[in-house]
Parts: sequence; structure tokens; C-alpha cells
Amino acid sequence: MEKRKLHYGFVIAAAVFIDVLLCGGIFFGASGVFIVPVTASLGIGQGDFSMYLTIQSVTMAVTMLVAPKILSKFKYRHINAVAVVLAGCGFALMGFAKDVVLLYAGGVLVGLGCVFLCYLIAGTLLPRWFKQRLSTMIALVMSGLGVGGIIFNPVIAALVNTSGLLGFSEGWRSAYVLLGALVIAVCLPIALFVLKDQPSDKGLLPYGSGAEEKAAGTRQVSGVSKAAAVRSRSFVWYIIMVVSFTLPGAIMTFLPALAATSPAMGTVSFELSGIIGSVGMLGAIFGGFIIGAANDRFGANIGGLVAGAFGLAGFVILLLGGGSAWLLLFGAVLYGVYYQINQVQMPAMIRTMYGEREYDRIFPVGAAFGPWVGAVSYAVWGFVYDATGSYTVMLVIGMTLSVITAVSGVLAVAAGKKLPRETVET
Repeated sequence: MEKRKLHYGFVIAAAVFIDVLLCGGIFFGASGVFIVPVTASLGIGQGDFSMYLTIQSVTMAVTMLVAPKILSKFKYRHINAVAVVLAGCGFALMGFAKDVVLLYAGGVLVGLGCVFLCYLIAGTLLPRWFKQRLSTMIALVMSGLGVGGIIFNPVIAALVNTSGLLGFSEGWRSAYVLLGALVIAVCLPIALFVLKDQPSDKGLLPYGSGAEEKAAGTRQVSGVSKAAAVRSRSFVWYIIMVVSFTLPGAIMTFLPALAATSPAMGTVSFELSGIIGSVGMLGAIFGGFIIGAANDRFGANIGGLVAGAFGLAGFVILLLGGGSAWLLLFGAVLYGVYYQINQVQMPAMIRTMYGEREYDRIFPVGAAFGPWVGAVSYAVWGFVYDATGSYTVMLVIGMTLSVITAVSGVLAVAAGKKLPRETVET
């Protein structure tokens, strides 16, 4: 009997997972560990420090706008290699900061790199390699964000708490440099020697291709042009959905403060405010698989409905369960499922609504709205809390946005399926 070989698509998925785990875990999942030591050392406020995250988000959003042209001209593995160097050097640069200038410059470089290392890589490469179980594979890969955050939070904390390595006088400085170097050392060889742009580069067809495609050695793809897609009513509904689920994503940052001010604080033996954020991220890890399975089994419209339902339930429990630590943690888990919609639902919806023909050109445009909204979302919720003095209004708005997410997602998919499509052979 002939031994069945592992499809190279799974090697691509493993490589992307490592990229997301390292880059996402370091650049996003554990960035908060640096706040106290950096602000104390440089004599700046937390708002000044957090501005680098805003600059990073804006840089990503602007880069998203030109990403379709970049993707059409260069191989993704070459783009990824440049992105690794930019992001790694940007993070290391922050270790040399004497004031906010190098922090902000590092934020720009990290933002340029992370567009292709975290935001677009799974949604761009995996649809090329998988026809079956695509959403589940994207969920598996993007779980690296949460896993990376869990892994690197204690690692970075340990590095920061040293007296300094590599000749640096402060631990946070050597931590920035070491972590930037780690990203380059691991991810650059992956980009140069492991990543492949298309299955044809390995003499393959996408995993799950039908018998006719395998026999012919080619496949036909159908879809909508980018011009028709972005001008369609479905794209308007899609933007509404992206705004609706991106705004509540920043509420994850406020969970520890919500727990600290709740009647449940002090009713349990553990530090509720210290673990509720981690519990929420754990929910996000499981959420990717839940939403991915819903998309693969029932379709992109049902995936959006499932995510919106989890969000609504999570916000309701967080609002009404303030007297119970266990209810708050349960609410955080459900909200975490909704939190992960950003990583899994977008690729599934774009592919369902507009097909594969110009997917690589449409997906970055649709994804570009997330960073813009994310850049202002933290300030929005901060002002909401300052204006009301409680988290009630924040959670009620979150409930409303969860419902809008579900409804707009269904309408977007329904409208997208009605668009005329053209078929080409690849």
C-alpha cells in the first residue's frame, strides 16, 4: 500500500501558527507588561506610552490600504521576510529609547511588519492551501495569539525584572532587544525556507480539491472583482459588522477594572481582577474553534450569528452577575468567544461573499477597517466610563453591538451571494 504523504498545506499552517504565536504573543499579547517599568524609567505618563500602540494601529491601518498592490506584485514569503525584519528591529529599537521618540518609531516599524505577520498571513495564505476545513484551520492558527500571550506574559515579566542583560542597565531594555532578536531568529528562516505562496509551488492542488481538479492538474475559481465587491451593498453591511465587533474588542482591557469594582471582589480566595483577563483570552482560544466549526459546517452567516450570540450572552452575564465571581468569569469566557470573531469570521465571509477569484485583493481592504476602529476604541470606552462612572453603559452598548454584528453579518452574506461571478482557470 502506498504511504499517504502529509499535504504541504499543513506545514504552511504550522509555520503560520509559529509566526502568529511569536509575533502576536510578543507584540500584542504581552505589551502591557512593559507599561510600568518603561514609564517609570523614562518619566512619562501611561497615556504617552499607550500612544505608541495607537501609532502602531494607525500604521497598520494605512498599510492595509496599500496591501492589495503589494500582494499583487511580490511573493508573500518575500513580503513576510521583510515584515519580520521590520517588526523585530522595531521592537528592539524601543530598548534604546531615551524618550518617546524611539518608542513611537518602533511602533511604526512594528505596525508595518505586523500587518503581514499577524493580520493578513492566515487570511491570505491558508485560503490558497485549503478548500476543506478552512475556517477551522484559520482558528487553529490564530489561537497562537492567545497561546502566545499566555506564554510570553510571564517570560517578559521575568526578563523585565532582571537588572539588565547584554550590557543594558535595565531589564525592560534588554527584554525589548532580546525579544526582537528572537522574532527575527525564528521567523526569518520560516519566511525564507518554509513558506510557499501557492500549492503549485510544490506541484500540488489545495487540500480538499476534488477528483476532477486532481485529474486535470488545474482548477477553476469563480468570484467577484474587487471593484464590484467594494461597491456592493454586501460590503456596506460587512463594514458595519467589522465596526460592530471591533469596538467591543477593547472591552477586554477593562475586564480587570470591572472585576476590581464589582461586589464579587474579595468573596473568593483568588485575585479575581488578576485572572479575569486571562480567562477571557482562554475563551478567545476556544472561540476560534467554535466560530470556525460553525462556518465550516453551516456557513459564514451562521458563524456570525453564533459569535454574536456568545457576545450578547457574555455581556448580559457580566452586567447582571457582578455579585458572583464565578458568573463574572463565565461571562468573560463567553465574551472571549465573541472577541475572537475578528480573526476567524472575516476570511470566511469574504470568501463566501466574493469567491476566490480576487480574494487576495478584497480581503486586505475589508480587514483595513479593523485597525482604524481599534485605534480609537480604547479611548472611546475610557470616555464612556468617565462620563457615566460605571461599566453598565459600556456593557449595554456591547450587548447592542453584538446583536448588530449578528444581523449585519447575515445581511452581508445574503447580499454577497447574489452578486454575479466570473470563472477563471488557474
